[in-house]
Amino acid sequence: MQQSAGGLQQTITEQSIKQLLAQPNNNYGIGIIFKKFAVLGACQQQEMVTKVVNYMTAELNELLEMRALREDNIQNNQKYQYFLRVLKRIAYGCPLIEISDRFFKLFMQYVTKQPASQTIQVAVEPDEISDFFKQENVLPLPIGLSENGSDVQRKESSLQLANVVDEFDKTEVNIEELLHRLFMQNARVYRHELLLVPWFPRYLQLFTESQEALGMSRTDDSLPPTQNFGGVFLALWGRGFLVD
Repeated sequence: MQQSAGGLQQTITEQSIKQLLAQPNNNYGIGIIFKKFAVLGACQQQEMVTKVVNYMTAELNELLEMRALREDNIQNNQKYQYFLRVLKRIAYGCPLIEISDRFFKLFMQYVTKQPASQTIQVAVEPDEISDFFKQENVLPLPIGLSENGSDVQRKESSLQLANVVDEFDKTEVNIEELLHRLFMQNARVYRHELLLVPWFPRYLQLFTESQEALGMSRTDDSLPPTQNFGGVFLALWGRGFLVD
């Protein structure tokens, strides 16, 4: 059962954020945080973003201080890289510009201070979907900061996301709103979902609605989105969308 916005807001404390992000590579934790975004209002979302940003800033600064005192180790360096990957993922992959901006600024502030001992460095550039299809084909990606660092500069998407027309059934789909919902479900928009945007927007819409109808994005995480996709395909088939 979906909880009220007020009930969820009370659970988003600095302590709960620390617990969810405590372990490196804890994608589950960051996923839970953004699932809770879905039922919050815009002001509450910004408050929650501020809490996450403040926590990550404090952690990154502490790791830098330990490195300066030569108290860094493999575990601390891995934690630094983990936070950078989280920042990068949200900075480039979040379709909500006001949230993406906050994480992009923080990412650019710390990405140049990676531990030299790490053989695999987190790249500044976004991770591309494939060799022939770029993220910028769908999302207005950040490309840098203004001279004073206060504004995020973006490369505009080639699509008008508010009204993408499906080539097959001529249905107009609000992809912008759909991407927002997808991000709130999974704390990311998966590559296969981005690939569907320009060519099969109506399928993506039905796929998303089927996930939601089957409870695969519920805040209690009883049906994680990486499981039970068979039910979604059956739902789409039943609606006549997968008939050859």
